[in-house]
Amino acid sequence: MIEALMLIQTIVFSLTLIILIIQTRHLQRTIYSSNYGRMIEMLKELRVLRINDPSLAKVYAREVEGLTDEQIRFHFFNLIVLSILEMLYIDWSQGLISKETWEYWLDAIRKISHEKSFRDMVLRKSYKIVNPDFSKIVESIVCEEDSKAKQGA
Repeated sequence: MIEALMLIQTIVFSLTLIILIIQTRHLQRTIYSSNYGRMIEMLKELRVLRINDPSLAKVYAREVEGLTDEQIRFHFFNLIVLSILEMLYIDWSQGLISKETWEYWLDAIRKISHEKSFRDMVLRKSYKIVNPDFSKIVESIVCEEDSKAKQGA
């Protein structure tokens, strides 16, 4: 009888430990996503400053070299949109949103990639996205959509 109780106690303890490990991993992913989101928010604030005053964009001249003030505004507006999508990518890669939700947003990137200002920004490769994997996804979508457009022309 005592052996059975000890076995039950060991099983309950083991299950509790497994649940704790799972919850800790989920908490780590959530914290990572939250911290990433705060960083994206700070970048957004800097980009809004450059939309409102394009001369500030010239602090890092390579990024906007040869662009008019209107093109600079479009550039940073597109970066803000891209940052939101990047945050969704991070959430998906951390298992915080479903595959279906991520695929919906991938479709949104495909649609946005038809916009001239967005396509020009990506093809110039002068934009700054934090996550290199997400950047590769965006570039491949833009190139793929660009190829489809050229084939259809």
